[in-house]
Order: sequence, then structure tokens, then C-alpha cells
Amino acid sequence: MRLASWHRLAGLVLVVPLLVWIVTGLVFLIKPGYGDAYAQLEVKTYPMVLERKTIEIPDETLEMRAIRTIVGDHLLVRDDQGWQQWDPEKGVTIKFNEDEARLIVEDSISVDTQRYGQVTSQLGTEFETSTGVSLRFDGNRLSLYQRGKDTDLIDGLYRLHYLQWTGIAWIDRLLAVGCLTILLVLIVLGIRLARNYSGLRSSESG
Repeated sequence: MRLASWHRLAGLVLVVPLLVWIVTGLVFLIKPGYGDAYAQLEVKTYPMVLERKTIEIPDETLEMRAIRTIVGDHLLVRDDQGWQQWDPEKGVTIKFNEDEARLIVEDSISVDTQRYGQVTSQLGTEFETSTGVSLRFDGNRLSLYQRGKDTDLIDGLYRLHYLQWTGIAWIDRLLAVGCLTILLVLIVLGIRLARNYSGLRSSESG
């Protein structure tokens, strides 16, 4: 088969991947909706109102944070195992119950009701809102994580861009290697065709 035929075949095979790369690349460049999709939702805090008192801090403590939320004051302690909420009176770690977690989440999302709306359901520390945003509350870190339909859409575009089309790792890896190989072949054939064409023009002019 002539070089031109191989070049045409390689180009046809890459039509869909190249279109996907172009469209998703434009999205990544312009970044429409990224602000809301990946916004960091902070736990709403209030000025501390603490009495002066001695707090017994565990010897293995690496870091400590005192925070006040709608449900009260919290002492967060970090050791080699990570962050935990500490009860200085009893000297033990404690957990938020579901009602406390919901109050903190509802208070925190009240700063942007257009994005988050209202909490409509709760399963432990997982929440769904009226705007379709999913929330996860981490009581140990006293932090919130949000994910909406826009987040899923953009993450889906990333998977398309990196040829993760099947969800099966080894197949997607083969697909990516195959497309990149064909793209390399397309470039090499294009260079050879360009050289052949230049040589032909030179011989004709001579």
C-alpha cells in the first residue's frame, strides 16, 4: 500500500480521538463552570468563647486547633494517626452524632443557597441537596467536600480526554497506547510524504 493510503487510513482511525482531544482541550483551556464544580466548601465557624482553663494535651499531639461551630466548641488534635476531635474534660476522642453533623452542614451551605439549596436527605455523614449536590462531612477534620453534576461532567471530560473510555484499566491503557502509536505513525508518514513531494517538485523543476 502506498504511503498516501497508509496516511489516509491512520487519519481516519484517529478522527474520533482527535475530535475528542480538540473539544476537551478547549474546555480545559476555557474552564467553564470550574469555580462552582471544584469550590471548597468551608465549615461555617464563629468567634471562640472559651473560658481560660488547663487542657491536658496528649503527648503524641503534633498539632491542635480550637474551632467554634453552630453546635459549640471543638478541639481538634492531630497525631501520627491523623486528625481527631478531642474531649479535654474526659481525655478521650469523640465523634459527632448525625444531628450535629446535619446542623453543621445546613449552617455551612446557607452561605450559598443558589449552589447548594437545602439538605433533602442524609445517610450518616453523606448528604444530598435540593440542587443535586452531594456533600460529605468529615468530623475528624471538621471539613466538607462537595460534588455536583457539573463536577461529574468535567471529570467525565477528563476521562474522555485521556481515553479512559471503558472503565477497565488495562483496556483503556491499550487504547491510549494504540492511539498514540497511530498518531506517531501519522506524523512519520506525513513527514515522508512531504519529503517525497519536495523531491518530486525539485526533479520537475530541474
